Amino acid sequence: MNRASESRYASFLVRFWREAGDPGAGDETVTSRGWVQHVPSGESTYFHRLADLLAFMERWVGALPLGDAPPRPAPEPGSTDDGAQGRSSG
Repeated sequence: MNRASESRYASFLVRFWREAGDPGAGDETVTSRGWVQHVPSGESTYFHRLADLLAFMERWVGALPLGDAPPRPAPEPGSTDDGAQGRSSG
């Protein structure tokens, strides 16, 4: 990928996990947590809500120039993916 096309995309590494409360203390809640990193800058943050993840990502996605979507990878051999996911058939 050349420099010109790199500037049209935003790459992120996102990790999700779940943490259980302390059942011995009567806390049986399960909390979802996450971490996201903007790959080119290395900037990262932890989040507890998807809204916080999206707000972090919007900082770069909202600044992207308009352009074509990246090409979809070829389906795995034997896959039933016909490449029409997300497209209406009507």
